[in-house]
Amino acid sequence: MIRFTKKSPRGNLDRYVWEKMGEMERSLAAITLLFKVNHLYSMEFYSTLLGIFHINLETGKMDTRSWEGEKEAQSISHLNYHYTAKLLSKMEDGRYSQSIIENVLKYTRDDELGNLIIQIINQEKKSSISDFQKWLSHS
Repeated sequence: MIRFTKKSPRGNLDRYVWEKMGEMERSLAAITLLFKVNHLYSMEFYSTLLGIFHINLETGKMDTRSWEGEKEAQSISHLNYHYTAKLLSKMEDGRYSQSIIENVLKYTRDDELGNLIIQIINQEKKSSISDFQKWLSHS
């Protein structure tokens, strides 16, 4: 069962977060939904393995960030060794974003939610808070 938790609002936005927790209460994956006057404003997908994908549905702006890997952390272009938790901006053709989304959605184990989110991202569907009531009612 998927469970969204209503978090403190950000200004005039209502924020709901779904998380899949792993060992020692570490987040493996998360989806953050921001609603503005009951309409879905933005979505963020967090994957502990791959990075973060954010989409602002009002402007259509998308941002993808990957975690810095060992190769980048130890490359000659870096003066010092960096830890692999650094986020790097990712200029890409959409495949990496898709990988992040798929990685996060596999943890939900909910095809209906996955299909709804994909339709929203592909701009096939405008969405309101009522589209998510099935999942939000569990919070």
